[in-house]
Amino acid sequence: MINAYSGGLAWTVSVGKSQLRAWFTMGGAIVGSIIAVMGIVWYWIPYLNTLANWVGPIASVLLVEFYLIKKASATIITDKIPKIRIEGIIGWFLGGLISYYLSTFAPYFIPTIIGMIVAGIIHIIGSMIRK
Repeated sequence: MINAYSGGLAWTVSVGKSQLRAWFTMGGAIVGSIIAVMGIVWYWIPYLNTLANWVGPIASVLLVEFYLIKKASATIITDKIPKIRIEGIIGWFLGGLISYYLSTFAPYFIPTIIGMIVAGIIHIIGSMIRK
């Protein structure tokens, strides 16, 4: 119901005719119900799992870099920081790989969170070794 209402509002803003909001909301509800009955969402789930497995560790690497390594400093010192941070790439890849492995073979864990933790730890340890 919320998705139909939000879709109706989005179409109303996109088209620019507020008097058609009720029709857009009803159309969104009908189309959404047809898609749900057809089971199309089950083809979308693997894509969302892949995004969760590989995007979470990227966020972790960025958060560790900003809050723990740069200490939330807005200034960027470009002469000391290499252009390619191999520890971040390795952390992202291993975090994503572990997240994928856990979501495939051990789904009772929270794979994305564990992948984020692994990626962050690898990135901070790699940064300490680089210094």
